[in-house]
Amino acid sequence: LWPPVQQLVDAPISSEWPISQLETERTAPRQVAERIAREIKSWVSTGRPLTGRGRAVDADDVLILVQTRGVLFHEIIRALRDAQLPTPGADRLDVTGHIGVMDLIALCDVLLNPADDLQLAALLRSPLFDVSEDDLFALAQPRSRGETLWQALGRSAEPHCQDASERLGRWHKALDFERPFEFLAQVLYAEGGLKRFHARLGYEVDDVFAELLTLALDHEQSTQPSLQGFVTELRARSVSVKRELAESGSGVRVMTVHGAKGLEAPIVILADASRKPSPQKIGKPVYLLADHPGPLLIHAASSKHHGAQTLPIKQQSDGNLGAEYWRLLYVGMTRAEDELYVTGALTPGADASKQLAGSWYEAVETALRPHAESVLTEDVETALIYPRDRTAPAPARQVTASTMIGATPLVLDPLPAYVAVPIVAPSSARAHVAPIIALDSLAEQVRDADAARRQGIALHALLQHLGKVDRGLWANVVPKALDALLPNTPEEHQRLADKALSILGRPELAGIFGANGRAELPFLVEALRDGTPIRLTGRIDRLVIDDSGVLVVDYKSDAQVPAGPEGVPPAYRTQLGLYALVAGQLFPGRPVRAAILWTGLESLMNLPSDLLAAATKGFTMR
Repeated sequence: LWPPVQQLVDAPISSEWPISQLETERTAPRQVAERIAREIKSWVSTGRPLTGRGRAVDADDVLILVQTRGVLFHEIIRALRDAQLPTPGADRLDVTGHIGVMDLIALCDVLLNPADDLQLAALLRSPLFDVSEDDLFALAQPRSRGETLWQALGRSAEPHCQDASERLGRWHKALDFERPFEFLAQVLYAEGGLKRFHARLGYEVDDVFAELLTLALDHEQSTQPSLQGFVTELRARSVSVKRELAESGSGVRVMTVHGAKGLEAPIVILADASRKPSPQKIGKPVYLLADHPGPLLIHAASSKHHGAQTLPIKQQSDGNLGAEYWRLLYVGMTRAEDELYVTGALTPGADASKQLAGSWYEAVETALRPHAESVLTEDVETALIYPRDRTAPAPARQVTASTMIGATPLVLDPLPAYVAVPIVAPSSARAHVAPIIALDSLAEQVRDADAARRQGIALHALLQHLGKVDRGLWANVVPKALDALLPNTPEEHQRLADKALSILGRPELAGIFGANGRAELPFLVEALRDGTPIRLTGRIDRLVIDDSGVLVVDYKSDAQVPAGPEGVPPAYRTQLGLYALVAGQLFPGRPVRAAILWTGLESLMNLPSDLLAAATKGFTMR
């Protein structure tokens, strides 16, 4: 047994505001955690023989158990990492509250709103960029009035800041075309973000990020996925992931006693044996008995408020909790194969004997002290070792190269050189051959390009979602939707509303917007362009499946509409032809047609298959 520890203060606190960490003030849980880490580090570094094994102690031999995932639990993991001892980390992780996920949320916040100085400052200090405190201070302080931290980052000459500015700028430009999963996977894997997190936070982030990417994929199945919507959803949820630490080989394991049922380890440390059942669980004011004939609710603020009928119920409930407390002690002690260590932390300023009364530590000490050896350091008892009369551990055997398993080095052939596969959008699939010339409407020639893009998105959104809403509600839904989609240009609301309602109300277009259609269908497929591998990615505005086959529809807002399919610009033909090829992959065996919905004239133009085949010559799906 190692004696429980109270908070230690070695030096008086200065009256001045501290500007550095006060190492002299160490809480009792931190002291216990550091003592445990020091002991394990000493065992491993000195090659201490493991009792009854004839070999040296290894980090994989140690299992640290706690009753709850409280302060001590996290302090132990921190201390193990500070001592550079391998550990898989916690057995249960809070995904949405994990520091790594919070860094990625900060990244999304900054890209969605570059004027968010606070989130950008936090992001620059994250493992993704690792800008130092001094560099951040120098970046933020000399700014002129009204200058954002983003703008200051762009003019910085410091290498870390220049790298951060370049990456953030690149991600910001591509944000409109990214979905949450694609964006996060790009940052973590293609851009090396995961390696940076490993260096700072360890390998436990793998489980957290795997769950985060799963949540991103789930979000992309929603009706209108977006990066902003995903971030909002994360902030509203609480998600945790349970990790399997049953297998050794990953270092010192730290888990709850309850979670360790069925496991064993050569060395087990009960780290919070001084902890007793929570007062909130024993002596609680409300008791609910679901198995009573008719659910029974009992409220009593204290024991004296219970009557003759309810007091036995309270005593039985508290007794069950107490019995579970002692059952867990049995579970914890029997996890040890060779060595068991018992210790804990005490609340400062309180009587230690009263705190230990009725605890695991008191029970173990009472039973073993008469038969144990007391270890003194400067007349202070530092350990109690049972049994007093014991055989010294056999010396650790020296492992030679001839006895090592797999001593022959593994030689692998070098990997082939990485070849980047270009990602191509159907709308620009021929841009490498000739510039794309599209027919712009007269209005778009004078309107701000960004405003035109936002209005196009708003019209697409109305065409996408209004079909799912009862027509009687359109008059109320459309103005509210446009207020949310285009808050800064109310003068365009009526024009866009009239256009969307007119298109949706045309009888000849009813089949397109009916129940057989799906809007904004995303895709990412492998293809060949003139024999060169590419990845085609994009979204089909509307895809309709009926008895006649599959119809692919793309919306175009050009004011000058060609008289026939032969007059459709080549870029449009290629785009629709590639959409048709993708649809053919998704629905093999069905005939596929492609058409353009000219939103200006509110008319549908079908493109002949031979015209599409000629426009996509050289493209094949893989």
